[in-house]
Parts: sequence; structure tokens; C-alpha cells
Amino acid sequence: MCAGIEGGAEAAIHAIRDTFEQEECEGVLLIDADNAFNRLNRKAALHNIRVRCPRLSQFLLNLYRIPIRLFVGGTEILSYEGTTQGDPLGSAMYAIATAPLILALSGQGTASLRGPPEALELPTASCLDDDRGRAFAIQVWFADDGTIAGRLRRLRAMWDLLCRVGPDLGYFPSGTKTHLVVKPGLAGVAETIFQGTKVIITEEGKRHLGAAIGTSDFLGEYVRGKSLEWVRQMELLSEAALWSPHAAHAGYTKGFQGRWNFILRTIPNAWTHLEQLHKEVEESLSPALTQKECFLDPDLMQALRLACRYGGLGLVGPMTHRGREYEDSRKVTQPLVNSIRGQHLELHPQVRTEMKEIRSQLRTEKEKRKKKAYEDFMLSSAPETLRRAVQTMAEDGVSAWLTVLPLVEQGFYHAALDWKDVIAARYGLPMKGLPSHCGCGKSFTLSHALQCATGGFIIARHNDIRDFLLDLLGGLFADVRKEPSLDELSEEEQAELRARYKTANLCRHPRGDLSAMGFWRPHQRVYGDVRVWNHMATTYSSMTSREGHLMHERMKRHEYEQRIKEYENADFVPLVFSTAGGCGPAARAFIARLAKKIEET
Repeated sequence: MCAGIEGGAEAAIHAIRDTFEQEECEGVLLIDADNAFNRLNRKAALHNIRVRCPRLSQFLLNLYRIPIRLFVGGTEILSYEGTTQGDPLGSAMYAIATAPLILALSGQGTASLRGPPEALELPTASCLDDDRGRAFAIQVWFADDGTIAGRLRRLRAMWDLLCRVGPDLGYFPSGTKTHLVVKPGLAGVAETIFQGTKVIITEEGKRHLGAAIGTSDFLGEYVRGKSLEWVRQMELLSEAALWSPHAAHAGYTKGFQGRWNFILRTIPNAWTHLEQLHKEVEESLSPALTQKECFLDPDLMQALRLACRYGGLGLVGPMTHRGREYEDSRKVTQPLVNSIRGQHLELHPQVRTEMKEIRSQLRTEKEKRKKKAYEDFMLSSAPETLRRAVQTMAEDGVSAWLTVLPLVEQGFYHAALDWKDVIAARYGLPMKGLPSHCGCGKSFTLSHALQCATGGFIIARHNDIRDFLLDLLGGLFADVRKEPSLDELSEEEQAELRARYKTANLCRHPRGDLSAMGFWRPHQRVYGDVRVWNHMATTYSSMTSREGHLMHERMKRHEYEQRIKEYENADFVPLVFSTAGGCGPAARAFIARLAKKIEET
């Protein structure tokens, strides 16, 4: 389960728990080995991989056929056994190399454990069966962590076989690191059966592949223990959000959520034990990111829980979906769970196909739920200004900066002061430190700053976009021009153009913002003209962002397109952007073409 199978760990956990809940199952043996990866018999491993996976064998032979040179404190050490730490194929190599051991435990004939030319005929688990009922057991492996569920006597027999044949492969089971979880009332029987093995026996439960198995009380205590740890970490993250909010947000949405998401997907009703953690997210992290006690404002909290692309910040706590994660995990892993419980040694292609189809269905359903949450918010009683702000931020591409890693070298990182301003502008929150009046004499507000000509803000934002696009184009095309002049028209040509387009640019020396030769097609020039419009202006209060973009695109086309096509024999693209960060359809197509060219270079 450790290589090449998406959702393998979750499926293993579900399969073992389902088996443990059966009446005929008496216990679960959680096996661990001593220094497993470093003690793998490399000679036997390469031989078994050559037999079982020829396509991978040559690559691994090139890596491991001679001792690996390790350097520790200036001293060179030759490594003859095990896999090299950091090898991306380490898990795959270990899984294939130990496959004969799994075959032996399952009773599948013989297996060659030692390297060539010798072949060892192993005893197999089939020789340990006493009667059909007592022989019940299933096994599942995740690298060196083996799990066997079944009757206690069967578990002891398989443990003895594992201890006898495992060392030939370099697998040395450790009794002091192995736990046996039994059902209530069977601890005494288990101690008798496993006497002399040093296996640790418990009726309560034990951690299993990142989740846990045992009684409901143990599962609840396990989740609460993890929750206390996460709450302490969340407190530190909230403190970090005060001086680096962008990095804290990325850490939460791209890393921290995954920690408890796995628990929610693998332990039933785990969400009921995470109330304190959920409270920490909403009452500590959210205010740290927004500089506002947003937990006192239900409408704002509802907006912040929305997905980033729907105008939110993705600040979803562990209790938000109320156990839906576990249900989704059971659905998507069910074909693999059935295969594990059926003890199929080869994964049938149909299992992968079914899981892929279910995963696609769940992804579609999840997207529908996110969209419905957005639609419900837009129909709620939240203030009009907040709903309009969220609607604007839900425009395609506006919130893309929130979903990428905040890398400083790529210019994707917002410092603390910038983040505070961006979030305040995003949701119409009060901004601190603003002057009372603008240089033009009027009251200074964010909306006024975006449309006031005094101070050069409007020109600066226009030129920043133009220069950025020119820098990208200059690295891709040989003939790129800044503010290219158009040919002067005769009076007759001007009259003809004016008759068809009243808003056409007929000045004596008109200019575009940029041009590039060969952008859309070879030897064909394209002209572009940038416009940035203020989405907060009263003029556009009754328009959607898309309608605003299309309106400004039409205005630019009427001003330039026909003149450039007919008299310059070139193409024209209106590069329309809003102050919210969105862009029109033509600009989006231009950027997509530009990205493709960069990828091809």
C-alpha cells in the first residue's frame, strides 16, 4: 500500500477496522520491524525485483549493485544493506522486495528469498491451518508496518512464521515494537498464546498508520490528544499571523488542514472531539488574519469560510463538514477495501478504474457544495457591501494569489502591512492609518483613492501592468515595442473611420501601449492597449464584474481595433483589468497565450 496506490493508507485502515469489528475476529497484530529500511537484504531485494518488476529492476540495479558511499562527519562509510535515505524509489523498492514474505504468510506456494542462484522453499501460512474457522486472518502491509487481523492462534502462528523467514529478506520483527489489540475480555487468553514473544498486548487500542484502532473510548481519547497538540500549534500559527499573515494563511490552508483532515477521513465521528480546535481557528487565527474580531460577525465569518475562488479565505474548521470527510473516504476507498479483505494479491485494474470514477464524482460533488455555499451567501441577509465584495472577489482569477505559495523570489508574497490592506479592501473593512483628506481636498477613502487623478495612482497602476507584460514579451519575441505609434491617417480615411465608429481614436499620432511581432501567428504584429477600471466606482454599482470588463473591451475595440486591422494590417487585443485584480476575456486569452509561450521556451 505504500507505493503507487492513491488512498492506500486510508483503505488499509478501513479494511482492518471493518475486519476487527467482525465477531469472528479476536485481535489485530500491529507489526513493526527493527531498523527495517536500513537492514533490508539488498542482494535478495534486487533479485526479487528483477523477477517481479523487470521494468524497475535495471534502474535499481544501477543504483544498488555496488555499495553506496555515505559521508558522515568527513568519514566515508560503505552501505551494503538497505535503501538509501531520500531515494524516491525507496518505498517501491522495499514493497516489491518484501513481496515474497507476504506471499509466504498468505500461503502462496514458494518464494525465492536469497539472491541468485539459490532458491529457498519457504514454509507458508497454509501449513499452519488447524481448522477453517480458526485459520481466519487477513493481512495488509504499508512498507515495514504490517497489520494482521484474525483469530489469536492464527496470529501467533503467522508471527512465528514471520520471525523465522523474515531475516532472510532483512526483515527482523521486533516484539517490543509490536502491539496486539484484542477485544475486551481476551487479554488473558492473548497473553497465554503470545507468551515469550515480548509482544505488547492491550484491550484499549493503539495508533495504526496515522489513525487508531481499538475501543470507541480509546479512539476519542486519541483524537482529543491530537487536538490538544494541534491547538498549541494553532496558537503559535495565530501569533505568527500577526507579523507574517500571508505565510500563516498558506501554512494553514496548504499544510495544517491536512493534519486533521486525515484523522477526519479515517476515524469515525472524529469531528465531535475537535470543538476546541475549531474554536481556535475561528476565534484566534481568523482575527489574526483579518485584524478584526470576525467571530463576532456571523456574516463575515460565513464569507471567510468560502473557498478562495468564491471570494473567501478557505478558513474551514474541522467541524464545518460534520463528518462528511469520513463518508467520502469510505466511498472512494471501498473498491480497494474489498480487494484487501478478499486478500487479492494482485490489484485488478478495475479497482483503480472504479476508484478514479468515484473520486471524480466526489470531486464534482465537493465543487457543487462550495458553489452552493457561495450562492447561499449571496442570497443571505449579509450587508450589500459585503456581498458585492465577495461577488467581485469570486471573479475568475481575482483570488488566484491566495492559492499559490507565497514565494518572495517570485513576487507572490505580501508583507504584513500589504496583507492587512489587501484583506481590508477585499471585504470592505476599515483601513487604519489613512489620511483624513486627499491632496485634491476631498475626503480620503479607498474608493476615492482608486479614481482620483491627483498623485498619479491611476497612471502608476496602468504603467505597472504595461511594463510587466513588456518584460515578459521581451524575453520571448525579438520585435517588442513600448507605446508604438500608429500610421497617420489622411482626412478621407479619418472621415470613413469616423462614420463607422464615432468613438474611434483619430488623433494625429495615436499610440498603443505595447506591440509584439509573431504573438498570435508568425510575421503578424499584435497591438495591445491597457485599461484598468475601478470596480468600486458608483458608475458600476449595478454591473457585475464580467459586464464591466466586456463594456470596457467594447470601448477599446471601437477606439483602436478597426483602425489597426484595416490600416496597420495587424491584430488588436484590449487588455482590460479591474482594480480588484480580474481581467476581461480578451486579456485572459492574451495571458494564457503568453503562459504557453513561456512554457514552450
